[in-house]
Amino acid sequence: MGFQICNGVLKKYTEEKGVTEIVIPDGVQRIGERAFSGCDNITNVTIPNSVTSIGGSAFAGCSNLENITIPNSVTKICVCTFEWCDKLISITIPRSVTSISDGAFQNCTCLKNVTIPDSVTSIGNYAFGGCRSLNSLTIPDSVTSIGKGAFQECINLASVTIPVSITSISDNAFFECNSLTAVSIPDSVTSIGDGAFCKCGSLKNIAIPDSVTSIGEAAFSDCNSLESIAIPDSVANISNHTFVSCSNLTSITIPGSVTDIGNCAFYECTNLTSITIPNSVTSIGNLAFYKCENLKDVTIPESVTDIGEYAFNGTKWLSEYPDDFVVLKNGILIAYKGKDSVISISDSVTSICNRVFAKCNSLTSVTIPDSVTSISDSAFESCSNLTSVTIPNSVTSIGKRAFLECGSLTSIVIPDSVISIGDSAFEGCNFSSFTIPKTVRKVGRDSFRGCKEITVYDSIDPDAKPCKSHSDKYGGSPNSLLGSVVNYKTHDNWLDYEVTVRSAQTDEIKYKVWMGGDCTQGEYCYTLASSWGRNATFNFNAVDEFFPKIKGVYHKIKVAMNRLRYPIDLTDEKKEMYRSYIVRSAKNAVKLCIDTDDMELLLSCEPLGIIKKNNIEELIGYATEKKAVQFTAYLLEYKESHFKKGKNALDSLKL
Repeated sequence: MGFQICNGVLKKYTEEKGVTEIVIPDGVQRIGERAFSGCDNITNVTIPNSVTSIGGSAFAGCSNLENITIPNSVTKICVCTFEWCDKLISITIPRSVTSISDGAFQNCTCLKNVTIPDSVTSIGNYAFGGCRSLNSLTIPDSVTSIGKGAFQECINLASVTIPVSITSISDNAFFECNSLTAVSIPDSVTSIGDGAFCKCGSLKNIAIPDSVTSIGEAAFSDCNSLESIAIPDSVANISNHTFVSCSNLTSITIPGSVTDIGNCAFYECTNLTSITIPNSVTSIGNLAFYKCENLKDVTIPESVTDIGEYAFNGTKWLSEYPDDFVVLKNGILIAYKGKDSVISISDSVTSICNRVFAKCNSLTSVTIPDSVTSISDSAFESCSNLTSVTIPNSVTSIGKRAFLECGSLTSIVIPDSVISIGDSAFEGCNFSSFTIPKTVRKVGRDSFRGCKEITVYDSIDPDAKPCKSHSDKYGGSPNSLLGSVVNYKTHDNWLDYEVTVRSAQTDEIKYKVWMGGDCTQGEYCYTLASSWGRNATFNFNAVDEFFPKIKGVYHKIKVAMNRLRYPIDLTDEKKEMYRSYIVRSAKNAVKLCIDTDDMELLLSCEPLGIIKKNNIEELIGYATEKKAVQFTAYLLEYKESHFKKGKNALDSLKL
């Protein structure tokens, strides 16, 4: 036969035509990794007692292997040893074996019977995963650990007894065991892992012992036959997605030990009719009871201070609530059901939950009472017709996406009480300019995306690193998020804007920074974003060094004129670099001032001689075409006073 044996190791078997039964010669001590892998013809294998070790994937993919006897000399079944042996129906594991490794019998789709001896102490990850014909299984008391997904997708497994030696049911251990109707969990188990019984569609009842202290995410998700379950008072949290789509669940007892109900915990439990939340609970996650369409009786204690987005949307309790404003006893506004265009929120409200007014397209004006201290995440997101918002002095923070895509909102007054503004808070609003109050200490990423002029005070970002220690490596992290308030991870769609920095003490302008860049120059865009530091300081030297490489006349002129106007840390050498560039680009420099309606900038650069005898006529024509009356008048006066031409030209100017 086609054996390759070296020093007692069967390294490789080469298939021979017509040979289906294999007898491994005596004297072989070890079967090497992948020795028989992919041998489609063999149906029976006899392994001699001399073999003590079978290597990983040794018989993997032997798709016609029906019978194999593992001798008592073997102590370990290695990783993926019999993976994808599609026709293997039964296997007897000898008492000499102490561990079944990861994927040992994974996807043996015809395997019906397995005898695991009491010598085995561990069953590896996915060891029997995908054994779709496996219908019975006894796990001996010797087993102390069952790996992740060990029996996942064993769709014909009807019952399983977990021995008292097990302390933890691993993630996805019995995932999608569709025929599983009964599970016995012993008092030794302290934790049930993520997805442990997810999609066990035939499981009707399960008793969780008092020893269990944690139940993982989606542990019983999609158990659509589960009718009732009692959570022991040893459990402190109901994790995210734990009982999602348990559509036959009619009752559940939440013990007084639970403090948090996670996101989507009971999502789409369509037959759940009532729920009593104990006063130990302080938070209810996003979509926690979403689409529990028959849930009518809900008791929420005053201990709950945080309720996530759409927690009770799609329930009878919410749809039949008698008021447009759904306010809990402790003042939390959890939903708004009305269609009014102008609303004033009652001063009984102390907190507004996330997304309460999101996509209220009828809303045009809202007044927030001074009982509210924060505007929550996405509170008014996508209120496309909102034009007026009154924020009281009691508000100290504006959450992420609070007014995202409120495209009709052209201005808003932020009171001096506000100290933080979250990511994307005003992204997509129709602000041409915005002044961030001097009390604000933090602004989030993309918080003012779309705004072209932003004014900040030198009191912002007091905890950031100094600007000159900014990362100069592309892909690093900016010290201050001030460089990301308009552009965050959007170098391919970079929006130009200007930041004016004022003194918090005197209100005087200290400097302006042109945050404009060519989107094809990712490195320069990053340099701009990462050069901001503590108290709105800016590393101008980084821009000075990059200037020769900046693409685009517009951006170069804007940077050069801005640097000469505010020469912070500007050396004589760099000053001359900027001055000479502007002189060479004189005509375009003046046009830039006209386009941006920045007379102050023009006046600051005029001493460089950018208005010349050979360009004055073209510039007057350009200003006239742009209907820039102030610039036209200035240029006509300049022509009169400097070039002794055009007397009485102002008389014909129609102002």
